[in-house]
Parts: sequence; C-alpha cells; structure tokens
Amino acid sequence: MHRPSARQTISALRQPLAYALVGVANTAIGVAVIFVLMALGVPPVPSNAAGYALGLLTSFLLNSRITFRVAASRGNLVRFLVVAAVAYAGNLLVVIAVLRLTASPHLAQVAGIPVYLAIGFLANKYWAMAR
Repeated sequence: MHRPSARQTISALRQPLAYALVGVANTAIGVAVIFVLMALGVPPVPSNAAGYALGLLTSFLLNSRITFRVAASRGNLVRFLVVAAVAYAGNLLVVIAVLRLTASPHLAQVAGIPVYLAIGFLANKYWAMAR
C-alpha cells in the first residue's frame, strides 16, 4: 500500500486549512458583531444576519485568491452568494432550533457556525469556485 508523502499530505490539506483560516477570521469578526448587537438589544436573528453579512465580501475575496486560487469574477461572485444563502439557511435553521430548545441565544449562534462552514466549503470547492 502506497503512503502519501509529506508534500502530498500538505498539498491535500492546503485548501481546507486555508478555508478554515479565512473562516476563523470571518467568524471572529462575525461573532463579535453578533454579540455586540445582541448586547445592544438587537434580537438574535437580525444580529446573526448582520454578523454574516459583514464577513461575506471579505470571505469571497480571500477565498477566491488564497483558498481556491481563482480569479474573482462576476460569475464566481454570483455562485458564491448562492452558496452563502444556502449555507446561511442551514445556519439559521440550527439557530432557530437551538433557540427553541434552550434559553441561550449565544449557544444558538455558536451551534450554527459549523453548519455554515461545512456547507460553504463543500459548495464553494465543488461548484462556486470550481475551475
């Protein structure tokens, strides 16, 4: 059985790691915005929307250039926005479900994040940013 070399392993992990790093930056910004807005009295769902909207353009530009290494084009942007909408819908379903099960809007926000990231990576890799 052939074992992949260290270079092959690193190459295979580059894209998901780059996506994760871009996601960490966007998530940190988004979560900060979400929690600040909720602290100011904005309800959880609009706070969530504002946090994700803020990271959207940055995510597109960084993921186009760094993660997927494709030119940022109008077509990629449109597909990226479709992916973001689908990922956000998945996130929002989790946020609403957790809000109904618990009294913790913060837990609801945190629970939705990995859903958004998983949908976003796979759909961007295989559709929106595919070469």
